[in-house]
Amino acid sequence: MRVLFYLRVSKGVGMTVENQRLVLENWLKLNPTEDYVMVEESISTRKTRPIQENAYAMLLAGTYDTLVCVRMDRWGRSVWELVETVNRLIEAGRRVVFVQNGMDLSKES
Repeated sequence: MRVLFYLRVSKGVGMTVENQRLVLENWLKLNPTEDYVMVEESISTRKTRPIQENAYAMLLAGTYDTLVCVRMDRWGRSVWELVETVNRLIEAGRRVVFVQNGMDLSKES
């Protein structure tokens, strides 16, 4: 399992990188792997998220086979974006996990 953890900061909703990292580190303890990377989007706008775009490309290319985020709203800013990108990842054979939403998605699930 090659895991990409994606963290995105939000002002005013208590989603600091530190809070997210704690949740993801706990997930990692329950799902051990040594092949992982944590990427942080600390500055983004509604239209541009270069770290997320790079992470998405690495997942689609197969560099990583699992995406783990604290919640769905950390990955997608709209329902449309979330459904489109998650569906494409699953169709590419990737696993997508949203820890606090209790979702673990893959072609097998």
